[in-house]
Amino acid sequence: MIWYSRIDQLNDPYELFFIDNSGTEIYTNFRKSLCVCCFSKNKDEVLMWSHYGDNHKGICLEWEIDFEKMKGSLFEIDYNNEITTLQKVDRLQSGHLSINIKTNGRFLLSKFKTWAYEEEIRIFKIVEDLSKKGIYGEFPGNLTTIYFGTNTLQDDIDLVKLYSKHFQDINYYRVDLNTETMKNDKVTKV
Repeated sequence: MIWYSRIDQLNDPYELFFIDNSGTEIYTNFRKSLCVCCFSKNKDEVLMWSHYGDNHKGICLEWEIDFEKMKGSLFEIDYNNEITTLQKVDRLQSGHLSINIKTNGRFLLSKFKTWAYEEEIRIFKIVEDLSKKGIYGEFPGNLTTIYFGTNTLQDDIDLVKLYSKHFQDINYYRVDLNTETMKNDKVTKV
């Protein structure tokens, strides 16, 4: 199981930011119900380990994904400094909110350029109970590798290996700073 956090539980208060000139609360309410699970195509970035890897004490999970199977569920982020302005509420014939990721839903897949190092891909889910901070869900991929930060304690490595031993053919590595590339791409099998 993986965790999908509600948007208001994320570290960036400008996540899914938009200006709403529609005169309604519909988009704000929609945003409140969204949960997201975020992934990165970049496991070597020192800032990622600092921001999301518990000061290099955490782990990074590498998944094998069938992108064709996941088409329409996995969304790559566009890093720009353009803010989506919503002028009106578009609805489908069923009455549901109509969201087009190229127009009124562009805010779902946009982040400020400052975050470009993340190389983020995300999956969305909707939470029904707004008192929850998020929801669990299955991830349609195979866990292949667990990377441990340079400051991960040996006891924590042993614990993760114990709880992940049911995965077949999983690899375990510790990452370290490569002083030639200035990335965490120096890996050692553990």
